[in-house]
Amino acid sequence: SETAAKADLWLPIKPNSDNALALAWLNVIINEGLFDAEFVSEWTVGFGELAERVEEYTPEWAAEKTGLPAELIVEAARMYATSKPACLMWGVATDQLGRGSTAGAQARVALRAICGNLDVPGGDVMPGPHPTFITDWELELNEKLPEEQRAKQLGSDRFKLNSWPGYRLISENLERVWGKSIPAEWFCEASPPVLFRAMATGEPYPVKASIVLADNPLVSYANTKLVYQALKSLDLLVVMEYWMTPTAVLADYVLPAASWLERPVLTTTYGVSDWLIASERAIEPLYERKTDYEFWRELGLRLGQEEYWPWERNEDVYKYRLENLGYEIESFEEFVHNYRYDFAPREYMKYLTQGFATPSGKVELKNSILEQLGYDPLPHYVEPPFSPEAKPELAEDYPVTLIAGGGFNPFFHSEHREMTKLRLVSPYPRVAINPRLADKYGIKDGDWVWIETPVGKVKQKAVLTEAVAPDTIQAERGWWYPEKEFKDPQLMGVFESNINVCLDDDPDTCDEACGSWCTRGVRCRISRVEGSQCAGEC
Repeated sequence: SETAAKADLWLPIKPNSDNALALAWLNVIINEGLFDAEFVSEWTVGFGELAERVEEYTPEWAAEKTGLPAELIVEAARMYATSKPACLMWGVATDQLGRGSTAGAQARVALRAICGNLDVPGGDVMPGPHPTFITDWELELNEKLPEEQRAKQLGSDRFKLNSWPGYRLISENLERVWGKSIPAEWFCEASPPVLFRAMATGEPYPVKASIVLADNPLVSYANTKLVYQALKSLDLLVVMEYWMTPTAVLADYVLPAASWLERPVLTTTYGVSDWLIASERAIEPLYERKTDYEFWRELGLRLGQEEYWPWERNEDVYKYRLENLGYEIESFEEFVHNYRYDFAPREYMKYLTQGFATPSGKVELKNSILEQLGYDPLPHYVEPPFSPEAKPELAEDYPVTLIAGGGFNPFFHSEHREMTKLRLVSPYPRVAINPRLADKYGIKDGDWVWIETPVGKVKQKAVLTEAVAPDTIQAERGWWYPEKEFKDPQLMGVFESNINVCLDDDPDTCDEACGSWCTRGVRCRISRVEGSQCAGEC
């Protein structure tokens, strides 16, 4: 990657071995005494248990898991621990490992903490919710949802961390420290794998209707064939969209959404950070287009919720959310023109006066909330769900390692395929293949390639590059073809090149605590697409 090319140390680990690397770093840093002893003593709990737990995760053990030399693992651990301050960037890849994702997150949190990098200048800043701005959480009215309804949340009996059981425990501590919590919209979800199975099978109870906004689930979720079956099983599917997408084609009603030029914006990072940025709309929505807020408000009014929707337009509710900031403004537009953004005064090491938002008030290296929910409270290694060790029966028939979900310009997720000028930049999906692997299968640069797993098969165009390992491919995500047949079952080629067709979301392979599914380290096989199957460039 561009970032790796600039690194002092590059660690080209095997896909889905991130957690093994983090555990080995903990082993080195603790055994060599490179941790911040004062911070550990005063502001953590469970250090002794952590040290005992990671004793088995030696650099030599991690070398087998990651494919890195043990010496390089040690060098990198020492570099991180002795660089003060230091910051561990947090990308989505490590959240998409399937089984073991939460355990890996625990390890990375422990690294940040024991090295004394939490909430210090140049380290891992912990801003917290904006102290006076009215956040998303304050508008959600979660308290209005009865307990009997919360108990019905699909997957919450199994994936408890980011559903109601975990959210309740996390929120109690956030409210105690910050006076506010994080929004349920993002941190308290029904499990998609469980939800789609309920739609398709009626178990554990029937799901009859769905409203889809800002999403294209037929393209964006793993196990596309199951998602298709699930959406087709609904009695009512409503989609609010800019364009006709594969998901929208299946809908009973498609509602036109206001574009980014037709709606104002108040960016608040969902209320979990202490800053905001505002922008006015360029024009009023054309034709029958509505903003998301207007859609939900009109639906709420028809359901008798008038008291909860007093603001008619986005600008009205945005002005309300800004009122406690102390600006003398008559309208949201006035705030945009005169100020545009607000940043709370930056404070560091806030834990010295308020503690951390945990039951103990300290960084819990042994996590009491996970323990209360019935999960392992300490960082630990979980074999990736599709590794040769976890599923040896797959290794012979599916010898290649797949990384799915590669992002690329000029597209974003599944967006913009319908824009002709952007498609000129990237007209077809691309799969990155090492030249040595390509030569083994008779694949040349620009050939169409079949990518097949036990759950599905798609084709993408080969790009030969040394940037990927000789046993690994990286496929682009989000592909469909707006120029192709709209009708079901063709659905604009959604089953042809969409890598999610190849991904398994079996709940048994998902992370045990949060339910995320695996997009890295998937077993696959590849072959060249023969000419007759590529007529018209596939």
